[in-house]
Amino acid sequence: MPDLVTEGRDTGTGESEEFAVGVDQLFRWAASLRGALTVGDVLALNPSQANLPPSQIQLWRRLASLPIQGRAPVEPVLAKQLASLLDTVDPEHLAIYLRRINPIDPPILQSIADEFGLTRERIRQIHARVEKDIAAALQKSESERLCWTFEEIGLRLGTHFPVSQMGAIPEVQAIEDSLLLAAAISGGPELAPGITPNREMARGLCLHLAGEYRVVGEWASRGPNSATASAKPLLDLVRERRIIDLARAVRFLGDRGFCEPAALLYVHSAKQLRVNDGLVYWWKGDIAMEAAAILRRLDRPATARELLGLLEGSRTIRTLRNALYKDPAITRVSKTEFALTEWGHHEYGGISDEIVSFIQSHGGDAVLAEMVSDIAARFKVAEGSVMSYAFAPRFVIESGRVRVRSATEPFEIQSPQPLREAGVFAASEDEWVYAVLVSQDTLRGSGRILSTHLAWELGIRPDSAIKFDFGDGLEAVISWPLQSFTAHIGSIREIAASLGARLNDRLLLRLNKITKTGTATLIRSSDGPTRALGALTGGGPGDFRDRVAELIRSPRRYVAQHLTDRGDSWLADALDSG
Repeated sequence: MPDLVTEGRDTGTGESEEFAVGVDQLFRWAASLRGALTVGDVLALNPSQANLPPSQIQLWRRLASLPIQGRAPVEPVLAKQLASLLDTVDPEHLAIYLRRINPIDPPILQSIADEFGLTRERIRQIHARVEKDIAAALQKSESERLCWTFEEIGLRLGTHFPVSQMGAIPEVQAIEDSLLLAAAISGGPELAPGITPNREMARGLCLHLAGEYRVVGEWASRGPNSATASAKPLLDLVRERRIIDLARAVRFLGDRGFCEPAALLYVHSAKQLRVNDGLVYWWKGDIAMEAAAILRRLDRPATARELLGLLEGSRTIRTLRNALYKDPAITRVSKTEFALTEWGHHEYGGISDEIVSFIQSHGGDAVLAEMVSDIAARFKVAEGSVMSYAFAPRFVIESGRVRVRSATEPFEIQSPQPLREAGVFAASEDEWVYAVLVSQDTLRGSGRILSTHLAWELGIRPDSAIKFDFGDGLEAVISWPLQSFTAHIGSIREIAASLGARLNDRLLLRLNKITKTGTATLIRSSDGPTRALGALTGGGPGDFRDRVAELIRSPRRYVAQHLTDRGDSWLADALDSG
């Protein structure tokens, strides 16, 4: 080391011997812990040369060129100092101390008391005494390298740090290696009776001596707040903004005691957050909020099924779609796609509403073919679907043009023919039977399309609905939305469940248009033809062909062919088998 700092004599700068000793210690610390090779390296650790007089600047430059002698020694100084430090403590007391500082799974106080045959209060007293003795020993000059190392660990840990990542800190690695050597230096495999050193113990020692950290969950914290409490303002900020820069999030946590690696780890591991392309998104909340975060990350519209594939947890496509429809921050922009409302996309209101918008934008009526082509292209729907909705009661098609039907224009079905539809049977003039194949949609409560001709015969008109009472709180609702080209029957799941229906069974719904009541009969998929035909016709064994012919208003000899033609081959097969 240059005479300037080691000999303590007057250096010409007017500084005292005390200053020279302090500079000597500073240089040795910088060389040992921060890897300094020159005085310039030391000065760079805390630069403060701004606005100095020229003479002082020359002095600093001269100092900066001086080499530092005595780089960190190769021998295990840390291990020797650590062994000496622990040797100052009574072995049994040291065993108690080392048992208590386990950061991963610290034993309860009573278990240590039972292990050593002491009271819990005595264990506390011993622990406090060891803390005091070690703290005093660390301040002695023979422990300075060890003291510096623990101080460095405290700086690197900051206020909060994940315990699992401590092994990546070089100074912690050095303490771990040194603790493993300390027992051998002291003359045996154990540091104290029954205490064999390990890396977990070394980390506990680091946490205890680097700033009296306490471990809560997976994080070590110093001070009154836990990592969770200190990070809460960041979570509140991201939840409010829904998206912030990653760099800002790291700085935000840095202001609250997280070093940069710890801040990055927290942001990437927090369940409420997601990081993508340098941006932090809010992730915790309802399903729509999570979908919005994904849309921000994708930066484009997406289908509900695509969003479902990117969502964590167990959700159904139906639950997701319902949430997306209700959230004002998300807009439906096509038949299948959703976007963030703030992006300004045109909101898709369904094919029928888009037809109305197109007609209005063309002065009250439009060319049918042009309308179909435009809507299909803009909203990614089939032209056939657009055409079907155009034939709904809501619209009038004349001479290749389409317009909205006025309130004074009646809608009529000329010569309704419900018996051409699969599953429809006329029990009498006022009573109809509708056969429903039980599917997965039936069992989970989905509605289904119903023959418009049957709905008409039951008295349902466009923009109306009728509720059929099945008793015991069971009901079926048949409706005909004005914008729909067909009628619908709502969920019959509860009716099916009341009869114990299973997949591929059939429900026979008998509907009376006068009383607005209904009854249900179950045909099992395993039932034979006689039982199935008996359930449909309401009679015992006999000539079922005549009975079925009457139900579909067909000549007897053509009944099987008519059943097959309209999609009831299952019943035609039963007649042939019966």
